[in-house]
Amino acid sequence: MAAEHIAIEHWWPQLIAASKHRIQRDLDAPLADEIVRQIEAIVGRDIDGEGWVLTEWEKDFIRTQGEPVD
Repeated sequence: MAAEHIAIEHWWPQLIAASKHRIQRDLDAPLADEIVRQIEAIVGRDIDGEGWVLTEWEKDFIRTQGEPVD
């Protein structure tokens, strides 16, 4: 996880599709530096993202984004 918590609800919807697909391919992998830079641009501040691994809640959030809505 990042040294600071950045709510996924703020950055996931704005992340580019290629980055979303990269994350979805391996939800357990640390976020790539270029993805952390994108998140920084979205939230408007620097992030200590070295070794940022998604929490179980964040992984569940991502999984639900692809589910159909009734």
